[in-house]
Amino acid sequence: MKKTIITAFTLLSVLMANAQINKGAKALGFNLAANYNLNKSSNERNSNTSATETTRNTLGFAVQPVFEYFIGKNLSFGVGLNYGINTINEKTTLASNTYDYNYNFKNYGLQVQFKKYWFATNKVAFTFTPAIAASYIENSYVQSNNFGSPEYKGNSDYWAFSLGGNLGAAYLIKPNLMIEGQTNFFSYSHSPETSNTNITNNIAVSFIPTNLSLGLKFIFGNETNNVN
Repeated sequence: MKKTIITAFTLLSVLMANAQINKGAKALGFNLAANYNLNKSSNERNSNTSATETTRNTLGFAVQPVFEYFIGKNLSFGVGLNYGINTINEKTTLASNTYDYNYNFKNYGLQVQFKKYWFATNKVAFTFTPAIAASYIENSYVQSNNFGSPEYKGNSDYWAFSLGGNLGAAYLIKPNLMIEGQTNFFSYSHSPETSNTNITNNIAVSFIPTNLSLGLKFIFGNETNNVN
């Protein structure tokens, strides 16, 4: 009985001795991100006119190096860079006419963030990351149709600004090496409205996770990361 009690207390102490990342530690991370979104909408009209149906596919990939400095226990301030490629295909059908819009975006961004870690065990943590970002976007586009009109091509460059928050989970492979994944929890973005980008609403708010990132993180200067 005594041995059982000692074993139980030992296991409990191991579970309670969650890891931590201490103030003054530094981390260098490298994330790969992808996003996909599919929207389909229709506008039903009266019996004398045809309905309009629009399908919009968005696909993107990004590379995100991030540096973090821990300003408190399990709380970091970070600065990151972002390079991304996004493609959007939008098809609108009206009666027998089809209109195709294809956009290609290159994104060069700078992000400032805070990240909070909650360690559930000495290996597993959950994270929340609010962030603001500024991005310079290069856009090229092609507009075409199925009834013989010539294609229309063009390009436009502009700045975009965003505010968002990510939820994630992390796993300590070693005391100084972490694998991490996260997805967006909410996002708000603003970009200038232009006729060239077919943007009719320059403000977007989303609470549906459409972005997933996975990456590695190297932690430096954290001498006691396995005690409370």
